[in-house]
Amino acid sequence: MKRAILIAFIFVQLMGIRETAFGVERSDFRLKAPVKCNMTPGVPLRLALAREVIAETSPGFGDLRLFDNLGEELPYVIYKQRRPKRETRFFAWDVISYNNLDNAQTIVLKRPEKAANALDLRLITTARDFNKHVEVRASDDLRAWNLIATGPFFDFSSHIDLRRTLIEFPETDALYLQVILEDKDKPTSDGENIRLEYKDLKFSLSGQKCGEINIDRFTSRTTRKTPQEYHFDVMVISASKTSTDRDGNTVIDIGYLNLPVASVSLRVKTRYYYRAVEFWVAATGEDKSYQCIDRDIIYRIPDIDEVKNTFSVNTGRCGRISLKIINHDNPALEVEEIRIQWIRRNLYFIPEDEDSCAIYLGGSDIRPPQYELQRLIPEKYEKLMSYAECSIGPIEKNTGYSPGAGKRLGAKIEKFLFHILVVLLVCVLGFWIYRLARNVPVNRGS
Repeated sequence: MKRAILIAFIFVQLMGIRETAFGVERSDFRLKAPVKCNMTPGVPLRLALAREVIAETSPGFGDLRLFDNLGEELPYVIYKQRRPKRETRFFAWDVISYNNLDNAQTIVLKRPEKAANALDLRLITTARDFNKHVEVRASDDLRAWNLIATGPFFDFSSHIDLRRTLIEFPETDALYLQVILEDKDKPTSDGENIRLEYKDLKFSLSGQKCGEINIDRFTSRTTRKTPQEYHFDVMVISASKTSTDRDGNTVIDIGYLNLPVASVSLRVKTRYYYRAVEFWVAATGEDKSYQCIDRDIIYRIPDIDEVKNTFSVNTGRCGRISLKIINHDNPALEVEEIRIQWIRRNLYFIPEDEDSCAIYLGGSDIRPPQYELQRLIPEKYEKLMSYAECSIGPIEKNTGYSPGAGKRLGAKIEKFLFHILVVLLVCVLGFWIYRLARNVPVNRGS
């Protein structure tokens, strides 16, 4: 009986080997694309996954594999391309003088000792409903002043959620800054003030307070921002598939993308607006049952340098996508194009030899791979970016595509092993019965 148990254990182990060795073949994938690069055995390579590759794979890239020209599977790891964040540091300026003359506030600031170079200036105030113009000048002796930045300084929070109190400028090590705040008059060419109407909101630029406002403190950032934490790939789409729903809202059909969308930007021709935009998705290209998964505001305020046409999307893979612009009683916006952004995915692998390899993708019922390469190639930006970059050739149909071919081969092997197990068990059982019969005492009485 112990031998039977041992044979059963061996059979179970063989089933595990069969699943590993015959679970995935090149014939299990619908599409393939060559990987173009000069390969050096044992040297890691970097491969940016193109939009077409991502769109043809499942979330998590379970149905993506690398094979060499002999059909051997090459392990890989996929990371988002991102730079590490830098620690942000600030310091507060000392106010050494202030005056208010002809509706212009002039404040002179001094940089504290041992403070690093300044990259911007934030005016911290609790004031509301103002619209001013700011000039920032720099000096080392309080006599010669150089203009380093100009810009708007405003708050419309009682009307709309819009406020700007940060002035950015080139890095400066100046000991002194001079800040000049002046009211901005907003008459149009015919002498009337512009009014915006949004639902029950009536917003007029003439409603802003004029005169002196109180600034609590001035702070500057000393650490330059990471140029861009994530590297984005971009897809530009024409806003040609536009319609109007029964409520008068603009609906833009973007189509089926199957991309991990991170942000959406609109190029709008309309001169000024303040609208809510909803992001709707459906699971597949055929599914018309959309769900709203995100909502944000876009705006362009007249006569000030403030435009917001980009909003982030907090979701994973998006199948079919549409945007809904909430118009209420306002005329529809003239949207010219849409930019879809997603975080770049890079695939890293180590070739075994100098032979070419190819990506195979798009399959069903394929388990995600479990490679150890993630431990061998850690997610360290500088090191990852030092690897030579490959490119992906045209995606084409895999002429050898035969869904489940590997599983069918495995099933045949499993059946063969099962037959062997049955034969062995029968032999062991027969031998055991024979041994048992020999040990039974025989009664030889007359």
